[in-house]
Amino acid sequence: DKGEPGAETLLAANPAIAAGGPIYDGVPWDSRFISKNPFVTYSTYTDPKTGLSFPRVNNISAFDVTNSINWDTAFGIHVKNILAYRRYNGEFTEIWGNAPVHTDDNYFKPYHHQISEELQFSGKLFNDKLDWTVGGYYYKALTELNDYISIPLVNFAFFGVDPVDDKDSSGFLHGVYHVTDKLSLEGGVRHTSQSKTYTFDRLLPTLAGEPQIYLPGFDPSLSKESSTSRFDYRASMSYQWTADIMTYAQYATGFKGPGINPRPSSAADVIPFKEEDLKSYEIGAKTQWLDNRVRLNVSGYVSDYTNLQLSIAVDEGGVPGSTVANAGKVRITGGEAELEAEPISRLLISASVGVLKYDILELGSASGFPGGPALGDQAPYVPNQKVSFAIQYGIGLAEFGTLTPRIDTTYQSKTYADPSNSPLAETGGYSLTDLHLSYDSPSAKWQGQFEIKNLFNRLFYVNKFFQYDSAGMVVGQPGMPRTLFVSVKRKF
Repeated sequence: DKGEPGAETLLAANPAIAAGGPIYDGVPWDSRFISKNPFVTYSTYTDPKTGLSFPRVNNISAFDVTNSINWDTAFGIHVKNILAYRRYNGEFTEIWGNAPVHTDDNYFKPYHHQISEELQFSGKLFNDKLDWTVGGYYYKALTELNDYISIPLVNFAFFGVDPVDDKDSSGFLHGVYHVTDKLSLEGGVRHTSQSKTYTFDRLLPTLAGEPQIYLPGFDPSLSKESSTSRFDYRASMSYQWTADIMTYAQYATGFKGPGINPRPSSAADVIPFKEEDLKSYEIGAKTQWLDNRVRLNVSGYVSDYTNLQLSIAVDEGGVPGSTVANAGKVRITGGEAELEAEPISRLLISASVGVLKYDILELGSASGFPGGPALGDQAPYVPNQKVSFAIQYGIGLAEFGTLTPRIDTTYQSKTYADPSNSPLAETGGYSLTDLHLSYDSPSAKWQGQFEIKNLFNRLFYVNKFFQYDSAGMVVGQPGMPRTLFVSVKRKF
């Protein structure tokens, strides 16, 4: 997949980063580089101060192969083995300042390969009342960042390979016991061992033929290991009240592995962070009504996190960077509802709503970080409400096929691009409406579609990159304006 860097534009510039004088001769860093048009940027891929040029690329080449074996043995035991290999190479460029003068440029050629295998044994016991599964999983991977970081703002640059060796292995046991035709109990346990070895290379740029020079603190290279070994559990109960109504309650634990700050700009940034621990509780119901013409699912949940991992922008000695800190305790509560209905033939209606409340109970090691979270802050990139609605109707054209108009509307509340909920990192709530008109031939071999995305031409930002206090900028990726698509598909 070959392409260009994503569409981004400068939204805010912090002149305090050039307090010592202009970063270019006579040209300070300030709001002059903010375009009045959100779909225009003054970004260039050649630094006029040094003449250094970067390719305008966002490419990836990926390959994977999977082998799955299923064997029903003569002993009533089913054996399944999944063996997989995956590899990818990438190349992409980030020009964060989005301005003619350069502040922070990143060029990457990442490489990754992995191999994994999962072996499962499953069967039934106690007159088919117990469905059981036992198995193991293995994963081994190597990832290299292969980056060149140039920060003309502070006349700083380095190369890095930064290989990460990752090994994971686990064993698991899972069972579902059908107490009656209506009541089922489910339980599972999993033991996981995980280790990651990070090696940080920081080589200063040199001329061809000159000896390599390491960045101070990374001579010859800095290596750190992070590991964990733990058990996780799951328990649930479901009750089938009727053929159309089922309720359930479940409890589960999980984690996100520990690690080392993956993008240190100095040796002082090579710091570990703890594993993220989760205890989740959920209740819900799955129902069908009116001869299966209406399906309604509802659920409510509580997620208790310990050491939630948050990425925080930092400034180490004038060099912008980021680190990962653990918020001590966080509780997320919420609910979801989904509706699908076909009140009359060929008329389909779907709707969903989700609400979420994010509470930081203890800051833990994230306390005291400039730009870090505070009690009462909202989770980065997560809206508190999301709503969607869609309706379509298939119009029969007799021997000429089917014409189906459809309209989709979605809404999400405001989000923040940083843990501290800075107003500059806020994206206000917005709604989007898409219009579709599709045609299917009588044989269903031909399909044509006409679409209008963002029908009302709303301005919104898919993402914001917040480094106002470290690299002196806020960059936004505007969503596509009103856009028309036409597609034709032929099946053979």
